[in-house]
Amino acid sequence: MTGKGGKPAYRASTPVNYGEDDKETRWTNIGVGFKNEKGITVLLDALPVNGKIFLGEYQDYKKQQEKL
Repeated sequence: MTGKGGKPAYRASTPVNYGEDDKETRWTNIGVGFKNEKGITVLLDALPVNGKIFLGEYQDYKKQQEKL
């Protein structure tokens, strides 16, 4: 998936463990990624304290909610 017109192609997220003995995981969005000719440019709003960043396809959550 490529971003066109300035739209991001990827969403940067980090896993955060919580709950009893950190057995549960929630994902926190921390930035976006844009595909370009040479690779991917990642813009972060926050740095993960665990050092883990997941880049997944960017999905427009407003459009997903409209389908429900």
